[in-house]
Amino acid sequence: VGMNGSTSVQFTLPAALASVGGAFKVEVSGAGISSKPVFVVFAGSATTTNYTMRTDPGNSANLQALAGVSSIGSFTASQFVGAYILGSNSGDTITINDNFNNIPTLVRLGTGNNTVNVNGTGSTVSILGSSGQDGVNIGGGNLVANITANVSFDGGSGTNSVSFDDSSGSASSTYTINGGFSDSAQPSISYSLSNISSLSLLEGNGGNTANISGSTLSVSAT
Repeated sequence: VGMNGSTSVQFTLPAALASVGGAFKVEVSGAGISSKPVFVVFAGSATTTNYTMRTDPGNSANLQALAGVSSIGSFTASQFVGAYILGSNSGDTITINDNFNNIPTLVRLGTGNNTVNVNGTGSTVSILGSSGQDGVNIGGGNLVANITANVSFDGGSGTNSVSFDDSSGSASSTYTINGGFSDSAQPSISYSLSNISSLSLLEGNGGNTANISGSTLSVSAT
């Protein structure tokens, strides 16, 4: 028990999860007290390498995970206090279409070469890379409409890239690229980027300006 009364608990998950993966509601119980549940997706190295988190189209109150096109779990979203997506070492494609407004999400990538598509956020999304060459695509075509919470990406030790896709957006934006990225049409949204080597931007249709200065990144804006 920590000085502030918090408790750290370690437990071992079934070894088969590393190969078969799955999506679960995870909570810890002890002395009659249960933790608040989190949504956890494990990418299985022996199954598909494509995983998606989204609103369940069959029940809009549910958060759903897909492996390929198959559902591997659907749970009532309001019960969760967070979500974790844990990549395999095989190289995964992970897509986040929605994480509701109450489920901050951490994506921890494996050592393979990975792609993460952040097409929609209701809560913060944090992405942690490893030693692979990872690419993160943010926006789903419209930054203002789709990205409503902060996004961060730490690429780790690999050679990593970030792409912002605002190609369907109609807002009049001033994009600033100076080692990081900001969009004047999203004054309350922060994009935190570290350990990346290149950044690309697909601009919207609203009469935009891209200011590029003081960046050591390889940058392209179209």
